Amino acid sequence: SDRGTDDRFGSSVAISGSYVIVGAKNEDEDASGNNTLVDAGSVYIFEPSCSTTGTDVQTACDSYDWIDGITYTSSNNTATYVLPNAAGCDSTVTLDLTVNYSTTGTDVQTACDSYDWIDGITYTASNNTATWMLTTGSGCDSLVTLDLTVYAIGSFNLLSDEDTLCSNVVDYANLGWTNTAGVPYISMIYYETISNNPSGSFVTAGEYYAIGTTQDGCEVQSGNTVVIHEAFCPQVTINELIGNSITVYPNPTSGMFTVSLGELKGASISVLDLSGKEIYTLSHVNDDHVEISLNNYSNGVYFVHVQSNEQQKIIKLVKQ
Repeated sequence: SDRGTDDRFGSSVAISGSYVIVGAKNEDEDASGNNTLVDAGSVYIFEPSCSTTGTDVQTACDSYDWIDGITYTSSNNTATYVLPNAAGCDSTVTLDLTVNYSTTGTDVQTACDSYDWIDGITYTASNNTATWMLTTGSGCDSLVTLDLTVYAIGSFNLLSDEDTLCSNVVDYANLGWTNTAGVPYISMIYYETISNNPSGSFVTAGEYYAIGTTQDGCEVQSGNTVVIHEAFCPQVTINELIGNSITVYPNPTSGMFTVSLGELKGASISVLDLSGKEIYTLSHVNDDHVEISLNNYSNGVYFVHVQSNEQQKIIKLVKQ
């Protein structure tokens, strides 16, 4: 209808199924507004619209294959696709896609001797191929590659002619060290075993271990200790100590032990505790072997002091 005032549009209305039929009794133009026929009348038939619309909300990692056959590698909220609905009409679907991305990363680590990684493996050598899969906050894969440098530390023992040395003749430099892996040290600090305090520039009486620092910054503790005693070696240097013919066994001991003097005659033997207190002495010994008992003394470190003329030897003995 051209909505003329005299068309009388709606003067009659009928419903048939899903259709609405409206009459315009005095309509005098055709649908295109032409072919005027005075008061010819018209009928308008209306059918309901059954088209629908909807949104497909999706979240994906890296890419998403949609119903339109396209693989989307980035977020998209403009793509559409038309499907038939239950009524046989068009149903237009709009994609609302969020694409999150998987990540990769490198875990750079340095370690001394060994390293425990997130994969549960303990690595004892450098490694740049190991990988482990994690999950990002958005639920995507996160691949981590290990870039590990493991510094060798080896092990070392303090060097001395004996386990027991004299504080008035021993300097740090005289103790020295050797490393089984050939790893050089840039510093060496000596610690007293009871207090664990670092010592001064010269060794004083006590039992010591050492911690060496490699050029890579790794710290290594010595595999042995040296005992520095000042109570009974006034003017005696390491080179003046009696040779290896004197032995003490068993060492460690549970109480009884033997001092073997070899061919040494006329020697004196004394046993001292860690404080330097003399708990046993025997002079002018001409026997090859002397048995001594520590059964009445507590477990710990003792010193067997053998002296003949101007020579002496001090041997650390452990009772346990």
